[in-house]
Amino acid sequence: MNIALHGPTTVAEFLAWEERQPLRYEFDGTRPLAIAGGTLRHNRICRNINGALDGRLRGSTCQAFGTDVKIIANNHIRYPDAFVTCSPQNEIGTVAEAPVVVFEVINNSTESIDRVDELPGYLAVPREGETIDLPAILVEIAIDDLYEGFETLTPQDETDHPPPG
Repeated sequence: MNIALHGPTTVAEFLAWEERQPLRYEFDGTRPLAIAGGTLRHNRICRNINGALDGRLRGSTCQAFGTDVKIIANNHIRYPDAFVTCSPQNEIGTVAEAPVVVFEVINNSTESIDRVDELPGYLAVPREGETIDLPAILVEIAIDDLYEGFETLTPQDETDHPPPG
């Protein structure tokens, strides 16, 4: 049974509530926010990020996770598009501890949420042909690898890509 949350809620109260919901929700520190589904293109970019991370992290203590696992960030619950942890995890838990790198694929329809609410302080996304250097996990990923399988992206026909940086 779905029971609405009323008034300010703690992270623990939100997590207990969310377990009983048929849909996924994020938590903004005071109330739940329903998560909409993504596009096929968005999903492919997320899959490419995780594939690139999995290959580069093989044999290390770090591991990559995708959109089905949540993190706690500044008293908020988020489902990042991808993230990496380098510490032991509770394998039957639903919240990953101590993320060291977090990825959000920017979508025009959710850009203000992605940039302002979810990950304050986003740095400019590198341009095509550049790499993302992740020294905390000793990984470098070519931006082109993340967009493998796509033709050239343009702002006129694409809604799930990072804006030019």
